[in-house]
Amino acid sequence: MSLTVSTFFLLNFLINTIMTLPQSLQETGQFIFPFMNRVGVVFVVSLIAAAIVSLLVPAKPDAMKIKLDKISYKTSLGFNLAGAGVIAFLILVYKIWW
Repeated sequence: MSLTVSTFFLLNFLINTIMTLPQSLQETGQFIFPFMNRVGVVFVVSLIAAAIVSLLVPAKPDAMKIKLDKISYKTSLGFNLAGAGVIAFLILVYKIWW
């Protein structure tokens, strides 16, 4: 079974629409489900839907290969010192105001 991008977005829209029904029920006072819990449930269901669709769509050979042989991930001394400074500053802020 091959799904296109438009089919994926249609399925995602339908799932998210169904998952927001509790909000409409909550506004009428018929259903109480905290907002952050609804956000988490919709996120998990969307993630599961995306995983299912990605498993159903056959992989394309040689599609969007990224070659990492000639890429250097080395950073400069200044960048490393600045990163260490930011981390030290955040540790200090959390230690003072937590």
